[in-house]
Amino acid sequence: MNKLIFNNIILSKNISYLIIYLLIFTFSLVFSNNSIDIIKTTIERNAFISFILIPSTLLLSINILDTIFNNLILMERFKDKKELTNYLIKTLIISIILINIITLLFMFIFIIILKEKSISFNYLLIINFFLNSFIIGLFVIVLRMYFNKYIVIFIMILLSSFIYGFDLDLSTTINNLNIFIIKIIIICFEYIFITIKLKNNMFNEVYK
Repeated sequence: MNKLIFNNIILSKNISYLIIYLLIFTFSLVFSNNSIDIIKTTIERNAFISFILIPSTLLLSINILDTIFNNLILMERFKDKKELTNYLIKTLIISIILINIITLLFMFIFIIILKEKSISFNYLLIINFFLNSFIIGLFVIVLRMYFNKYIVIFIMILLSSFIYGFDLDLSTTINNLNIFIIKIIIICFEYIFITIKLKNNMFNEVYK
């Protein structure tokens, strides 16, 4: 069952469009980046956060929610709401990891082709990239508990526009581990909130 639903999500038409979107915008950001440390400056740019990180995580989260919530046969296979909620979160996290890997692969390939430079890995930067994606993905689920998906999409687009329009400084300060600890705490709080509230607010048509 896990493999079937996962394939339905990752191999869906919407995700194919998302991958094409990532391909185009990653190419554009790498092409326009003249910094020596291309990976760092690309990932920390407001354009990356506004046009790649937030939109891709939003589209992925909405697609997973729709796929699972619209599949009553799948939902009925879980014995309780908590188990279904955990499955939803696990599917979201695995999907985000795969999409992030695809994004990074595009970036590395374009750096090699366009810039003809070797790539030096900064593991803390990559970890921060994944943590940011998890925070946004879980935040989308939190919003979805209270609003329909179109309002959630509007809110996230508004957030993306605000970050880009006001040129907010969202640099990671890579060597400051306190930032990573804070983000992990935020993810834990989001997870706890979702497991408590989501199972009470949803799935009533399946579980009485």
